[in-house]
Amino acid sequence: MKANVRSSLIWIAMVAVGVIAGAGCESVGLRSMKIYMQQQNWEKALEQGQLATADNPNEAEAWFNLSYVASQLDSFDIMLDAMSHAQELGDTHDDAIHDIKTAEYNELFNRAVARYNAGELDAATGALTTAVKIQSDRANAHKVLGMVAQRQENSELAIEHYARAFEIDPADTEIARPYSAILANSGDREAAISVMATSYELNPGDRDVVISYVSLLQADGQFDTAIEVMQAALAQEPEDGSYNMTAGILYMGKAQTAEDTLAATELYTQAMPRFEQAIAADSSNVDAAFNLAMCLRAVGNLDGAAEPLRAAVAVAPDDYQARMQLATVLLQQEHADEAEPHLLQVIEQVGEPTSAVEREVVVRAYGYLKIIYTVQWNNVAVQAQELRAEASEAGRARRRELNAQAESLDQQAQELLNKSQEMGQLAEMYGD
Repeated sequence: MKANVRSSLIWIAMVAVGVIAGAGCESVGLRSMKIYMQQQNWEKALEQGQLATADNPNEAEAWFNLSYVASQLDSFDIMLDAMSHAQELGDTHDDAIHDIKTAEYNELFNRAVARYNAGELDAATGALTTAVKIQSDRANAHKVLGMVAQRQENSELAIEHYARAFEIDPADTEIARPYSAILANSGDREAAISVMATSYELNPGDRDVVISYVSLLQADGQFDTAIEVMQAALAQEPEDGSYNMTAGILYMGKAQTAEDTLAATELYTQAMPRFEQAIAADSSNVDAAFNLAMCLRAVGNLDGAAEPLRAAVAVAPDDYQARMQLATVLLQQEHADEAEPHLLQVIEQVGEPTSAVEREVVVRAYGYLKIIYTVQWNNVAVQAQELRAEASEAGRARRRELNAQAESLDQQAQELLNKSQEMGQLAEMYGD
């Protein structure tokens, strides 16, 4: 027997409206069932109820009471069949049937969520499937069935459940976002965008919806629509860091597809204040600093391009990613001498790489250092050659001095060549 607040409340309600209590004109079978119901002997009540409905199939009250008894025994197929018969015979019990269905659905859903959280996916699926049979017009069971299917890596089934949940409740952002994401990951970007367009229309102020929708539009190359969405969001929250960062990325993305330099420059110029605002909202936003640097470089401001990253490194000196970005920009500006100590510090900060991200950073750092030392070796070697050429035409004393300088440069060149080769070997070792 179910002993909980839910069943007790329904029981009290049934007594209050005279469903359990004896009534005037009712069959012997129905009266027998009610006696067992009052005793809460559900097995006997079920037996009597099945006999009563078999003897009197047009007795709506018997079917209704049978449905309640079946609900107490979790005999949901019997419960639903009995409810269907009761409603075919009239609408007297419609409200009570709805209450029973709601209570049973809620209990099954809560049970399923507990099973889902415990990793018992098959048990969760069973409870949710039954809940859907009881009330198919509620979205949350379909949603969790989609989540279960995702954990089981069954994308096709997940899409089916999310589609039904979204059809029932398109305003639920916790349905729309995973549904659109799995559609996009399955290659149906058009459908994913359609889902998020609907969700955005219903939830224009939801930050997660805005960002998700814009990301899909950006991936599809719909920069103008994405920018319009971000402009609307920024009109409401002009200092929001996430919105400004996203808007800046959109302008950069559109700039990279621009047909001429003038249009690209205008778009990079529009992106810069967005990244500046993102940095103002979060001074440790290294990505915003790097993007701002790239925009400055794109519009010809090479000297200013490194400044945002210098500021980021000053705020977060232990952030090796920020330092790596700064070194990259400095190399692009041909400031190898300034980039070198940052690259060496990145290698020291990472130490022995333990992840793919760390290995990638280390490989890049060693690769850049190889280039730096190779260029330095070549420059020193050329200087040595020039000194020897000068010495060949100089007097004895001057020749001895110039050759000595050339020998010293040869030693430096060899050391730089050795360092270049070492950096290359380390880059190859960590790149394997």
